[in-house]
Amino acid sequence: MPNTPLAVGVIRTRKIVANSLQIKHTVPLHRSLEKQVQILREKVRRLRHQVQDLEKQIYELRHELHHEVRRINREIHDLQVTVAGIQTQITNGQTVNPSLQAFFASKQGQMVTVTTTAGTVSGTVTIVTPDSVELVATNQDILLIPYSQISAVQ
Repeated sequence: MPNTPLAVGVIRTRKIVANSLQIKHTVPLHRSLEKQVQILREKVRRLRHQVQDLEKQIYELRHELHHEVRRINREIHDLQVTVAGIQTQITNGQTVNPSLQAFFASKQGQMVTVTTTAGTVSGTVTIVTPDSVELVATNQDILLIPYSQISAVQ
C-alpha cells in the first residue's frame, strides 16, 4: 500500500507520522483563535457593564449611608440634649412630667385630689408648670406640689 491516498474529511491529532503527506485543504488556525478572541471580547464587554452597574450601586449605597449617618448623628444630638435636661432636673430635684402637666392643664379651675408622699390633699388647680402644680385648698392655703412627690391623682 505504498503511496495510497487516504481520503479523510477531518483529522484532529497531535502527531502525524508519514513518509509523504499531501494536504489539499486546511482550516486556518487563526479562524478558531479569532472566534475565541471575539467570545472573550464579548465577555469583557459584559464584565465592564457589570462593573459599571456595581460602581453605580456602590455610589448610591454610599449616598444612602451618608444620609443615614447624618440622621443618626442628629438623633444622637437630640438624645444628648434630652439626657442633659434630665440630669439637670435630677440635680435640681425637679422632674418634668408631660403627662401630669397635661392632666392638670385639662383640670385648670377644677377641684382635684392629689396623693403625695406626705398625704392626700384636695384643691382647685390654679397654676400648672412643667415640674409642679399649684392648688388652692378648701381652707384657702396655696399648695405647690412637685410632680416628683405625686403618687396618685383623682
